[in-house]
Amino acid sequence: MEKVILKVELERDDISAMFRLSGGKLTDELWDKMKDAECTVEDEDLEDQSAMFRIMFSAIAIKKLLQENRSKITEDQSEHKPFKSHFSAIMEKQQQQREELRRIKEERDKGI
Repeated sequence: MEKVILKVELERDDISAMFRLSGGKLTDELWDKMKDAECTVEDEDLEDQSAMFRIMFSAIAIKKLLQENRSKITEDQSEHKPFKSHFSAIMEKQQQQREELRRIKEERDKGI
């Protein structure tokens, strides 16, 4: 089966936040074991939300591929323009939240 490969990179802060949400702590030792590792997520891993994640990942891939290959799109497809969807706005908001969490963590680490 032909596929589009979507690569997601997670920073230490992302992984650490998930550990905190689950009541744990990401140690340096555990991070060293996880960093730079590749992890393939299968449908079974997504359980009953597999279809939702596939649609979400497809939207991201389409947006990125259309933007990156804009000049390669044939003239009969010229009406397909890169779009800024509601999903893009959500992704931007999540990025802002991650930056705010990093700022809070830095302030906490400095003792402010």
